[in-house]
Amino acid sequence: MDESLIVGENCLKQSFSQNPNSCPIESHNNCLYLQNRLAKRYIGKLDVICPRQFERGQGYEEGETSGFVNCDFKGKIKQVDYHLENSFCLQVVKCLFEPFGCNYTCLKSITQDHLISNMQLHFNLVIKSFNALKQNIQQYQEEIKKLNLENERLKVELKLKGKKDEKQQLEQNQKDIL
Repeated sequence: MDESLIVGENCLKQSFSQNPNSCPIESHNNCLYLQNRLAKRYIGKLDVICPRQFERGQGYEEGETSGFVNCDFKGKIKQVDYHLENSFCLQVVKCLFEPFGCNYTCLKSITQDHLISNMQLHFNLVIKSFNALKQNIQQYQEEIKKLNLENERLKVELKLKGKKDEKQQLEQNQKDIL
């Protein structure tokens, strides 16, 4: 080809993974490509809006649509990945209290509403988890006490056996001397 084409890195990688050693532009083998740092720098500075700006999100209950919510992100193209991973308001997230048993998922933008309106539920889940942990700790402490007592008993038995063996050895030595 006489012209250079600019192709997104992810698109090119996807094309190669689906069609190994085959050019995505026209049919020929041993396709050569390179990264153009200058083009990459200019492209990274382009102003863009969120590519998912007009997606419908999930509502308060899993699977329920909440109507139309849009994302107002405007920034540089190189900031889009960070935005989508960290601050995208239509991102579906799990409740912060999931480790305690809350299975709620919602849009990142309404997480705060869920946390505030379900404070008592979350408090109860934490207390329930705390009590279960407390009970486990008590059981382990009781088991440790039993094991320590058993350990002490075995030490005493071993000491007594050692003294008995020592006594028998002395008696044997006396018999041998006589």
